[in-house]
Amino acid sequence: MSTTAQTVNTLLDSASLLHFKKKDYTAAAALYKKAFQQPLPYPSYFTYLNGVACFAYSGDHDLAFRYLDICKKMGWVDITDINTDTLIVSLKADKRWKPFETSLNNEKDLFLKSIDPALYGVQQNDHLKKIATWQADKSIPDDSLYTLLQQWSAYPVPGKKGRVVKYYTRINDTLNIPYFLYIPTNYDARKPNALLVYIPGGWWARPNLPKDEKKGYQFENPTYPYLEDANMIEIFPVVNRSVALYTDEGYINIEKAVIQTKKIFNIDDNKVFLAGFSDGGSSAYNIATGNPTQFAKFYAINGWPNGRGSFMNYTNRPVFSFSAEHDFYNNLSVKTRAAFAAKLGANWLFRTVAGEDHFYYPYAKKVLPLIFRNMQTASRPFPNNKITWFTGSNFLSRCDWLQVQIDTLRKTSKEHFSDTLRSFDMDGTKKVAIEYGNDLSQTTATFCSNTFTIDTYKTDSITIYISLMMVDLSQPVKVIINGREVYHQKTSIDRAFMVKQFLHYFDRTMLWVNKISLSVN
Repeated sequence: MSTTAQTVNTLLDSASLLHFKKKDYTAAAALYKKAFQQPLPYPSYFTYLNGVACFAYSGDHDLAFRYLDICKKMGWVDITDINTDTLIVSLKADKRWKPFETSLNNEKDLFLKSIDPALYGVQQNDHLKKIATWQADKSIPDDSLYTLLQQWSAYPVPGKKGRVVKYYTRINDTLNIPYFLYIPTNYDARKPNALLVYIPGGWWARPNLPKDEKKGYQFENPTYPYLEDANMIEIFPVVNRSVALYTDEGYINIEKAVIQTKKIFNIDDNKVFLAGFSDGGSSAYNIATGNPTQFAKFYAINGWPNGRGSFMNYTNRPVFSFSAEHDFYNNLSVKTRAAFAAKLGANWLFRTVAGEDHFYYPYAKKVLPLIFRNMQTASRPFPNNKITWFTGSNFLSRCDWLQVQIDTLRKTSKEHFSDTLRSFDMDGTKKVAIEYGNDLSQTTATFCSNTFTIDTYKTDSITIYISLMMVDLSQPVKVIINGREVYHQKTSIDRAFMVKQFLHYFDRTMLWVNKISLSVN
């Protein structure tokens, strides 16, 4: 950090102390004014609004309206941010207030109208109706239908690009969760495009969805400026604690948003990525270990890897994480967890951001260029010939071609894996020793030459999903579970099953044509 940036940050910290702790608004106004005369290390509307409140209290309306206009130019349109602030009451008597409030509300209305996907012809994909016709057409052989689905390329062409639009995921009868989607200027509906899901921070405790959606998308989304150069579509969930990524609904929300996007936009199945900050970074860890099938790689920024998933499951997808040296999610605690996962075989690249604290927006240039460069070369591994899946939940039961039905009450066998994670608690004040593995269903499955070899414990049943990229249907499929051959016969394309799986997941690469379900004795 430069000397100038340090000076500005010192001024802002002192102003904030006077403003919020000591309630000396006049003294705070003097420091905000001095700080604003220099370039801010991270110019944000909320920093300027803090200054506006103190300028208004001290009677400097000219300065207050100057910085209100700056906030507006930055894209801030939520008048409720300051309407409830008693310090700005005097501004409302100023003749400039009403025109400003009107213009701000007009900007907000324009934004809300502009995000309707129907304006650009991408509210749905009418071409999907073809699939039912193909399925019913008996003149199309099963293998030809497979090829039609695998080569699916019928997508609507957006009327305008370089636009943000808004969709919803229906989780259940009571949860209808919005998300924003960015269509880059160079999106070509004829070519597969990469997709980034970016999950913001600070929402696991929110009881309600944000009132001002534009503010959330624009100011909690540091990846936004990078999307054009990467020609990358982005999903930005608008979330609250009802869909936090420690709930079933949270996993469903992200999965459905990706599926819906893939039905309307031409997405490269093997170039779907998930990144997040703080709560969003924790979400990246949770999905990496709980429901990774849709994704190629995970990027966690100042998150906490202590969710419902299992450390062993990091072996199925690579993770690239950033941990600030002075984060309240203790750096050493996260680092020792990453090292434990690496010992188990995980491809987890861990990076400490020296000298920084939790809020990463001011130093985003130390993080995001690395992530976007990394995504250029990353790709989902399929067909993958090995899956290791440890779980204590029948909800988090599947990775790629393997699904398990667990019974954690089964007796632990001598082959059952266990180890001790030696780390620290979240804030790094206390050492912890966590016994790992004993209470989990554990499965390791490998595949080679039409043979699936599975070692599994505390498991009731196994389901193997069949892909033509993996299995030669002209030859028998063999399944060996815990050293015993339990299946040896040919399988075939199940037409109805294949179409149902395709419409559900809309994955042209992982296109399942049948499944084999077997009990574990």
